[in-house]
Amino acid sequence: MDTVRLNIGGTIFETSRKTLEVFPETKLANLKTNDSAYNKNKDYYFFDRNPELFNNILDFYRNGSLHFSENICFASIQQELEFWEIPIERISPCCMKVYYKYDSNLHLHEEIEKELSQNFMDYDKLECQRSPFVRFKRNVWLFFDQPHSSLAAKIYSYVFLLLVIVSFIAYAMGSIERWRVQYISDEEIAYVKNNATSLPGLFVLLDFNNPKLMMFLTTRIIDPLIIIRSACRIFFVIDFLFHFSFCPRKCAFFLNGMNLLDLVLVIAMGVNFGIDQNPNILLTSQAAAIAYSIFHTINFLRILRIFRLLKQSNGLRVLLMALTSSIKPLFLLLVTFFLASIFFGNFVFYAELFVPDTFPNVFVGIWWAIITMTTVGYGDNYPKSPFGCVVGSLCATCGILLLSLPVAMVASSFSEYFNISTNREKMLKLRKERLNSSNKPGKSSQVWPIELTESREMHDLKGNKQ
Repeated sequence: MDTVRLNIGGTIFETSRKTLEVFPETKLANLKTNDSAYNKNKDYYFFDRNPELFNNILDFYRNGSLHFSENICFASIQQELEFWEIPIERISPCCMKVYYKYDSNLHLHEEIEKELSQNFMDYDKLECQRSPFVRFKRNVWLFFDQPHSSLAAKIYSYVFLLLVIVSFIAYAMGSIERWRVQYISDEEIAYVKNNATSLPGLFVLLDFNNPKLMMFLTTRIIDPLIIIRSACRIFFVIDFLFHFSFCPRKCAFFLNGMNLLDLVLVIAMGVNFGIDQNPNILLTSQAAAIAYSIFHTINFLRILRIFRLLKQSNGLRVLLMALTSSIKPLFLLLVTFFLASIFFGNFVFYAELFVPDTFPNVFVGIWWAIITMTTVGYGDNYPKSPFGCVVGSLCATCGILLLSLPVAMVASSFSEYFNISTNREKMLKLRKERLNSSNKPGKSSQVWPIELTESREMHDLKGNKQ
């Protein structure tokens, strides 16, 4: 029998050539005595590979099945398979979960690295080195756009966040009657009551039986709230103007959703501010009233400015990534939920068919099914017959089971993303510490290579800032 001796990383393996030729498409099946790996003096083939993993490789030729332990990183397995020219498909189904887990983790790592390390708009490095004015514009741009570029920028970002919250609170307080004062006299209200249908503007909308509508149309917010709102408006307008003016690429500026939102809010604040200076125009011009209503409604979007935290909070960004990765299963779950709602809505309608004062049509039944399955239970509609109560019990039970599924999916996805993100940040911290240590006097300048792209926070002009 033709015996083949293999020196794998210092460990000698012996097998027959007939065993290796079982899979002729692989590297070991095509060994020749004139190969560079062959040592004529010692009569063996030398390969500087992992001898522990080679046991599994050799068993593949002996038994026809390829198995690996779960505690081995598949990256090492993949390298060995590529070297020995063994297709990944040869791995036995019982061990393929190692590959699937590795492939999933690799995809998550790449996705997180792409999201957290994406480059931001910046000025040209050479222009910054040549021109002090360009460096100044760049520093201002980083101050407004990148919270981690400096301590002052981080403080400013928290001030921005605080004012977002203050402006929203001031906006919400304007809906409380005690924070508003009447600017239309009782005589004018009485006149309007008698002639509303023939008057312009919002007079035609006055409903004297609706206290909320009467409050908004006949009162205005008090002066302290006006001052707070005006101060916040001025701050956000200045922030937007500086942010846009010092942007290195003006056209690309509005490709960012948050910047586009800022533009819409600035326009809305400007229109509302102009009308607030003369509130009587609302009652005399219907066009002004419509414009004010639309832009006043848009103003509630100001709370979305809080998502500027995404630039300094990896946790929020990871949460959004987890939600995004769960969109497909959540969509399927939503479709299932609405199909169940339609089913139970029709079911309860016919179950209550002989009860005259419940569920006048199928659409009311579907509304009831949605409210029941989401465990809200307004009580505006409910079954009264025994058969209807059975349907209601099944509907509520089905709703609980359906609603429990997305919680587990999103929580599991977030846990995976968060763990990978945390490990990445730890690795970046270790790299930074090693870089700082190597730059100290008397220390070697050699740094171990770490295959990890710098995060945006570490990239913040470490090499360009002068």
